[in-house]
Amino acid sequence: DEICTIKDGGCYQKYQGGAILWTQKTGAHISIGAIRSAWAATGYENGPLGYPTSDELATATGVYQLFEGGAIYWTSSTNATKVVTVNNSGMTSAQRNYLQSALPAAIAESQQYGVPVSVALGQSILESGWGGSTLSSRYNNYFGIKCSTSSPYQAGCVNMNSGEYVNSSYQILSSSFRTYSSPTNSFLDHGYFLTHNSRYRNAFNYTGNPDEFIRQVASAGYATDPNYAQKVINIMANYGLYQYNI
Repeated sequence: DEICTIKDGGCYQKYQGGAILWTQKTGAHISIGAIRSAWAATGYENGPLGYPTSDELATATGVYQLFEGGAIYWTSSTNATKVVTVNNSGMTSAQRNYLQSALPAAIAESQQYGVPVSVALGQSILESGWGGSTLSSRYNNYFGIKCSTSSPYQAGCVNMNSGEYVNSSYQILSSSFRTYSSPTNSFLDHGYFLTHNSRYRNAFNYTGNPDEFIRQVASAGYATDPNYAQKVINIMANYGLYQYNI
């Protein structure tokens, strides 16, 4: 039967293979197998991960499950689990929420195009202001990709002002930016953009080195800000984004 005595008024029901947990905040999600065992080792819902916020989601190498405070990855070839927790130090609740909401899209981009998850997250945070910019909140563009060319992921274009460095001088210019029907399409288009522009080819020699990957992307002309790569690296380091790399 359902038992409703767990933290935050949640309920759970056990089955032979695992359990289903529900809270009003997170909804109902399945908890099974190796990921459930790893979650148990952290203290279940009373530990740093809190409740699951998704069911298990597939990757090219296994599955992962999102939680209120992080994620657990499982790799099929090694039967190994990897627990990652959101770095709460210095983060607002809005920043934590953004990180959790963006993680599935960043993983999808990484799986399809090879961009390190930490780089996708770091760039999206810098470009969108943690999802608070008009370009991201209204038009789902989290990477500032412009409409100079088209892609299969974009929904259209919109003209907006943005800050650019021109001959070392910071200026506000009007540009045409891509729009998307969903945040996920923006992340996938970021991967598509990097892999379909030959100038970024060298970055993919460093998929195991996120810092060098973004240095190569920046040096190839992704942004006009001369400090762009270091800003992304600082975000990855300060908010513990490296741990999300698969």
